Amino acid sequence: MSNVYQGDRIIENGPRRAAFEVKYAWEGLSKDYRETRTFTLDAGSQLFRADSQISVDGRPVQVTVASGVATRGSDMRARSADAGRWVSYWGRIDDAGRGL
Repeated sequence: MSNVYQGDRIIENGPRRAAFEVKYAWEGLSKDYRETRTFTLDAGSQLFRADSQISVDGRPVQVTVASGVATRGSDMRARSADAGRWVSYWGRIDDAGRGL
């Protein structure tokens, strides 16, 4: 486990949806940074949703987050849609269709 891990909690454990949260805290810094990350998985979906709530010194803050997709060759294609709310990465590796 990471040294910032504080705990977890199951929110929903049903046949149609599973949801849980994980709490993190970064201690020993000039401010108190905390995150609660909620993961939601719906039955029949190949995707999951992750939401983060960040606080600094006990107050919720908005943060800008950047993520990227590493391209591994010319046969791989990255796509995004829904105003950048999701991204996919698909192509052939070792003659097999693979996605991320």
